[in-house]
Amino acid sequence: MPVNGVCLITANVGSVFASTGSNLTVVGATINGGLVGNYSASVTLKNVNVAGFTALLNDKVDNIVGSSFDTSGNTSWCSDGCDMAIYDGGRGTFSLVNSTINGQIESEVSHQAIVTGNTVTGRLEIESADFGQIMNNKAGMLDLDQNGIVVISGNTIYGNDSYYPGSNVCASGTATAVCYGCGNGYACGGVYGGLVYGNRWCAQGNNVIISGSHSDVACIGNLEIDITNTGSTTVNLIATYMSGIPLAGPVTWKLFSGGASHSSLPITIPVGQSANVTMQWTPPPSSFALPWMDIYFIFVSSHNNFVDGHLYFGYNPALTIPSQSRPENRICPPCY
Repeated sequence: MPVNGVCLITANVGSVFASTGSNLTVVGATINGGLVGNYSASVTLKNVNVAGFTALLNDKVDNIVGSSFDTSGNTSWCSDGCDMAIYDGGRGTFSLVNSTINGQIESEVSHQAIVTGNTVTGRLEIESADFGQIMNNKAGMLDLDQNGIVVISGNTIYGNDSYYPGSNVCASGTATAVCYGCGNGYACGGVYGGLVYGNRWCAQGNNVIISGSHSDVACIGNLEIDITNTGSTTVNLIATYMSGIPLAGPVTWKLFSGGASHSSLPITIPVGQSANVTMQWTPPPSSFALPWMDIYFIFVSSHNNFVDGHLYFGYNPALTIPSQSRPENRICPPCY
């Protein structure tokens, strides 16, 4: 494809090269060789079979749905490791949905990496993304490090990736199935040269590991919300919801005015005082409408009202608009 060109491919082809600024769409076809997007404006694949190596380099948008990738036994394609089927690199948006990858896949330094409902026989790596959503995938190994915000839920990890058992093992000697901070095949736990390859904010839940171990670096998504009682009576918050689902993780809270730290509900806030509430959030296994960029929270009080709001990823402060309490009969989910 020429620079700034537009191309729709619906018939089988050999290899495809999309040049700078071009817009490539392939629907229902087979690419018998390799696929390269090189500073393209967009690369869109729908129900496509790719028989060679796929390199998506500094594209603005890469969108892959219902496709399959198989390098036909050629294991010589290497970035962090060999047997690489897809390499995506650059500050654009990478979306991979309901596809099958025979080999490894790496997405590096993307702005958004949305990876849901895929089957990956080897390693699935999301590295240095501003925002990563990894949900309902099946993979040989999951490698997540140096991301800004990453949410991992509903995945099945088999721990049988051919690359990591040989070069990345935990202290027990078992293969690493999930790394929340493993850098380039170095020691489990992601420690190399005094650096720890973790994620800035990480939330995980509802994942299944068939074999292998976690890295030493933990994935804990802590959410902090400040609540002020501007009413005329003491408030008791008796229930908490995240994304419309009762909070599964622990809740700790403390009044701004001092006193003991509490680790259970209710959250009791006297008139005119404020409380800092910290919660560990477990993401639901189901995937949300994309792009999923916020968490909706609800605190229910014993006075038949509630306060709610949105925590927006990538904003500082995360909650940009203060929320006032409202009667339960307006929007509140089943609260008791």
